[in-house]
Amino acid sequence: MSLPEASSESPASPLVMVAIAVFMLVAGAVLAVNAYGDYQAQKDIVENSVEVDAAVVDNDIRAHSSGSPDNIETADDDDETEWRLSIEFSYEYQGQQYTSDNFDLTGDTSRDYDSRSEAERAYSSYVGDDGETTAYVNPDEPGEAYLESGVPTVTYLTLIFAVFLIIAAPITVAYQGMRVMRDD
Repeated sequence: MSLPEASSESPASPLVMVAIAVFMLVAGAVLAVNAYGDYQAQKDIVENSVEVDAAVVDNDIRAHSSGSPDNIETADDDDETEWRLSIEFSYEYQGQQYTSDNFDLTGDTSRDYDSRSEAERAYSSYVGDDGETTAYVNPDEPGEAYLESGVPTVTYLTLIFAVFLIIAAPITVAYQGMRVMRDD
């Protein structure tokens, strides 16, 4: 007894397509609720953050590539080498001295760039010629200041993906329904 060969042209059963669409709808809704909650929390933090002057205490532009250790001595700007920028800064908030290395609210402590010159330009955009910068302090967590004011891009991307899933789910069902009606 042999099994029938699967045809690459055979459509998925309507039940399978509906199950996929329901999964997409539920996953999109859960993701959207969580992402929107993160967005609201981050927006509140940004609105309540206090701008302070900060001084750079350490910075590093380090070459790295996948599968290779950091700080490659012979690195150049080839396609596989990325350049990692790290900035550590100190600041005073309500009479206390703090040090942080966060770029944004997510706690990222480094940024990757395609070339050393791009990383150097980015450093210059954060830090003035005098080694001073502006940091943003969340009064609820004064030891976790960050350099980039605003809600992180990843939050917006997550919201966009969630909306895509929610919109794609009914389109998937409608498409399957049209195929079934056309085949009848």
